[in-house]
Amino acid sequence: QAKEGAKTLRGIVETNTISGLKESCVLCPTVSRLNHSCLPNCETSWDEVKGEKQIRASTPLERGDELSIWYTHVLAPREQRQQALQERYKFQCTCPACDADEMALAASDE
Repeated sequence: QAKEGAKTLRGIVETNTISGLKESCVLCPTVSRLNHSCLPNCETSWDEVKGEKQIRASTPLERGDELSIWYTHVLAPREQRQQALQERYKFQCTCPACDADEMALAASDE
């Protein structure tokens, strides 16, 4: 039994693997270091032939930009995204889409 707040092998695997099918996942040390954003600037895809996760820019990038991907469904309403991220990854998203003012949040949730 792990102490509360202590890292466990299960927790490390669950937060650092990329899920595909429910019965499989892959540990991608580089991809797992990318942070989440509800407005990501990168997309990931699985190359079946090479057996690797690939990252591609989905928006124009400048040197020094932080690369980000999505950890949850970005088309879901903010409240659902926040809940999913808290339950699985134990953090509250503070990306521009989640930190927007109430009018902008209402518009993005529609």
